[in-house]
Amino acid sequence: MTKRRLFFTRLKRDWKTQAKAWASALDWTVWLYLLIPALIIGGGMYLELWETLPAWSEAMPWLLFAKISLFIMILLARIRVYLEAADRLFMLQRPAWIQALRRYGMMYGGLKQAAAILLPLVLLLPFLLKAEQLSWSTLMLYYLHAWSFSMIAAAAEHVTANVLLGWRKWAVYLSCVSVIAVFYFVSAGWLSSSPAVTLILTLFAAVMSLIAALRAKLNIELEVEREQSAKLKTTELLMSQVIESKPKINFRKPFLWTKSQRIFKTSDAGTILAEMRLKAYARKLSHLQVWLGFISISSVALTLVPPAAAAALIIALAAMGANWLRAQWSQWIAEEFIAQYSWTDRQKNYGIVLSRGLIMLPAIAVWCAVVGFLLGGVWLSVPFFTLGGVIWLFISWQLLKSYK
Repeated sequence: MTKRRLFFTRLKRDWKTQAKAWASALDWTVWLYLLIPALIIGGGMYLELWETLPAWSEAMPWLLFAKISLFIMILLARIRVYLEAADRLFMLQRPAWIQALRRYGMMYGGLKQAAAILLPLVLLLPFLLKAEQLSWSTLMLYYLHAWSFSMIAAAAEHVTANVLLGWRKWAVYLSCVSVIAVFYFVSAGWLSSSPAVTLILTLFAAVMSLIAALRAKLNIELEVEREQSAKLKTTELLMSQVIESKPKINFRKPFLWTKSQRIFKTSDAGTILAEMRLKAYARKLSHLQVWLGFISISSVALTLVPPAAAAALIIALAAMGANWLRAQWSQWIAEEFIAQYSWTDRQKNYGIVLSRGLIMLPAIAVWCAVVGFLLGGVWLSVPFFTLGGVIWLFISWQLLKSYK
């Protein structure tokens, strides 16, 4: 057994695993009724593009589309070391073998990325040659330029994944992606004026990035986990629509109410239920993002209608938001941890009215401020902001009295 043979043995085994996974999903019925007709129809449409381009294609920025597509492929570049679980025990005494697997993995990743980058260029080739009037040599420059940046991105991801953990890893990686994006799009514009210098610099940066990745610290435990995840990625993709995935439970310290202190002074069951709902809602970033997006879009919509219609539209928006929050409440109250307690209907109604009133309060106040701005500018927006919040709190308080 040699280093090269070990790498190709593991690579061949990985190919067989992926082939078996795809073969289990793509049986003869899928090929006969879906894939073969799609290939024939898609191939025919692609050949028609080579003969005659549609009229609308002349006004489209195909070169910009190509750059964006190539950048997406750049972000997908990865370096696999092909380490296995037993390597924790047997390969630690052979660091040269681990480095050899790393080196071969970089070479194979470069070849695989070279093939992947061809895909968007081939699909957009008729438009780039005919609509954009690009030459084959120019397309080759864009191809080599994108391939160089894919190696830079792969090296950056490999180093950050092995050196850093947690939020620091993602912060540094996102910073690297931002820098790579800026330099990619800026240098792509230089290809038309200084192609040779730009390509030489990007290739040099790619080589230096790979050398830095090869000399960086290798976290064997983490690489074994990453390799296992890469092997199962195809299976997870194929089975994602068949088997219901169970969420991974993570224990994290929340940003709001870190010591789980109380929000309300009263301790009845309905208030406690509303308090739990408010904390669960405010601590989930996806809920806040959707809610802020709803407030933003609806506020912009209010500015597009007359002030009188905007005042009436607030009622419709409030009803829409209330129904939305009730639907989310129904899912939350049915969760196992919450449903295990014997909540009465009165307590549930009290909890939803109290929590919904506080969650809806910023939206109502902002909508009223927008209406005030439409009626009299900034001088009316602040009073309407306060008035809208007071009216909404009064309505919620009246509803709460019926459930006490």
